[in-house]
Amino acid sequence: MNILNTLCCVILVGSGCAGPDNAFTKLSDPIPPEQDTSAPPAEPVEEPAIPEVPPACPDRLYPAVLTQIDESCRFEPPVVTYTPVVEWNISSFDEFSHLTEQQSAPVVGQFTDDNADGVVDADDVPDIVTVSNSLLSTDVALRMISGDGTVVHWSRQIWVVDGQDMTAIAASTPAIGDVDLDDE
Repeated sequence: MNILNTLCCVILVGSGCAGPDNAFTKLSDPIPPEQDTSAPPAEPVEEPAIPEVPPACPDRLYPAVLTQIDESCRFEPPVVTYTPVVEWNISSFDEFSHLTEQQSAPVVGQFTDDNADGVVDADDVPDIVTVSNSLLSTDVALRMISGDGTVVHWSRQIWVVDGQDMTAIAASTPAIGDVDLDDE
């Protein structure tokens, strides 16, 4: 009887594993993945809390006020005609002669001591800084020209800054300013 009980248990256990949904891998089946798919899923990463933004300048909010329009204060500006006059032009340059086209506005400022008084100020001829290029190439030059058109002070294509070559961009507009706040 003891053998019969053992045999029945083996048959019952074996028959439970014989179905098509069993978890045994046959040798002819592909090799299972190397990653551990039985590991629990990773815990979700908590996003940092975004602080609540306070209202901007709450003490500077002013209510709208209705006002009356005083028609007697109406002003029609006079129509003024403006006819520009070309005083001078430059159609060719000694340096970078193929770069003669402009795609941006020039800027005007005081850069040179034209009257040789040791000070760059309003008594000197203003200078024009402009970006010149050619539509037939990618070359670009930055130029500083005297405001009276008598001389091109300098023309440059490349500056080396921290070991890297820098160039102007064809359609860019130069910027000038009083960076040391000395009103000059």
